[in-house]
This record gives sequence, C-alpha cells and structure tokens, in this order.
Amino acid sequence: MRAASVVARLRAVAAASEGAVRLGPGVSDQTIDGWGVPVPADIRVLAQEIGEIWFDEYDPITFTHSENSAPGCCRGGAAGTWWVLHTNGAAETYYADIDPETGAWGRVFSHWEDDSAALVAESVLDWFESLAEGLDLAVRIAAGERHPDLREELDEDELGELDFEDVFIDWFHRGGDVLVFDAEAIVAPMPVAEARYSPDPELAAVAAALPEGGVLADLRDAGYPTSVPFGYLRGGPAKYRRLSGGAFLAAIPSN
Repeated sequence: MRAASVVARLRAVAAASEGAVRLGPGVSDQTIDGWGVPVPADIRVLAQEIGEIWFDEYDPITFTHSENSAPGCCRGGAAGTWWVLHTNGAAETYYADIDPETGAWGRVFSHWEDDSAALVAESVLDWFESLAEGLDLAVRIAAGERHPDLREELDEDELGELDFEDVFIDWFHRGGDVLVFDAEAIVAPMPVAEARYSPDPELAAVAAALPEGGVLADLRDAGYPTSVPFGYLRGGPAKYRRLSGGAFLAAIPSN
C-alpha cells in the first residue's frame, strides 16, 4: 500500500534529523471513527501510524486539528466537505477536500486570512510524500550538503549558518531566500456571472450552480502548487467550495 511507503519515508527522515523532525503518536481507530466524515483506507493508515508531524515549535501538521471539531478560521465551506491538517502563524489553513456524495478525500488546498487560496497537492498522500522530500532536503542542507537548489548568492558563511528550520520554512512557503523555485503558477479566477456563459459546458454548468456574487477558478489542468488570487469580494470574506472533485474552486462572499 502506498500509504505504508509514505509512512516509512517520513520515519526515515525523522530518524536522520537528530530531532528536527518529530512524528506524533498515531490516532486510534475509535477516534477516527468519531470524526464524522468518511475515512478512506489510505488516510486511516496515515493517521494511525503518524498522527502529526512537527517541524518547528508551533504548528504541527496533524489529523486531529481543533478546527475539525470547533471551526474558527477554516472557510472551506459546509461541514463534512473538508478536513483541516495544518494552520500556522502566517494565517494559512491547509485542508483536504472531501466529496460529500462519495466520501472520497481529494486534493489538498490552502487559504489565507485574505481572499486568496492555493491548490497544494493532488491528495493527502501526495502532500505527505512531498513533505517528506522537503523535510529530507532541509535535513541534508542543514548537515552541510551544497544542494543545486540553493541560491547562488549565498556565500559560505551564510550557507554554514543555515539550520533545518531556515531551509524547511523557506521550502514550505516557497520563500526564495534560501532555495530557488520555478515561477509561481497562477490561475486567474472569473466572476460566476461571466463563467455561466462560457462555451465550455462543464465550466458553465458548474457556474450555474453558484450564487451571482461568486468567483470561480478552473483548476482542471493546474499543477502543484498553484495560487488562486481571488482578491477583494463584495459581501465579506470568502467561503470556499470545491466542485467536480476539486477541479473547480469557488469563492463565495460570506454575507
């Protein structure tokens, strides 16, 4: 099972990290059964084996995030259509999309406290696999590896001062202070009122089911990660809806 492979990779990274990467205890079957959402077998394996991932002192990635029982900052839409995995001091909320009809867990998204969002990964498994790669990269660079993705402008003194957290936080947020990244992929959203008249029948059908003041992003061909700058919405902060298995992301004014 792929989930077991991802668990093994994360455990190997944690073991090599000298305490920089810490894996929390797994979540019991009883707790998982009480989540109130369907839990596919691969998600259950991940949660049972690795309940949380710590990479700094503040904000773990965790299956038992308090947002899931007492929502406060997640604007992912109706209950049962998302599962929060991470929030942080940068005002980001990371969550998995859950199809309310099939119970399938799909793409991973994030949103900020303003009306901007991102498509993060194809699935929770893909995100955890990517996290393992980023964590491993940070461990190796902190140990002295001169990786080709390091910025050429960094001199030997600066490279020697890099620690695990410097590298991983830059990787996680794509900061660009330590590592070189490809240009950010961006999908510009369109007003729902405009999308309803699109010659693309799938896009027009999705838009027809949304309220007039909404904004819609077509993520069918989007890579990972992709930013979606919804911008200012009249009617208050956005609530987000994923449609067609996360192929479309809509921002709906909350008022």
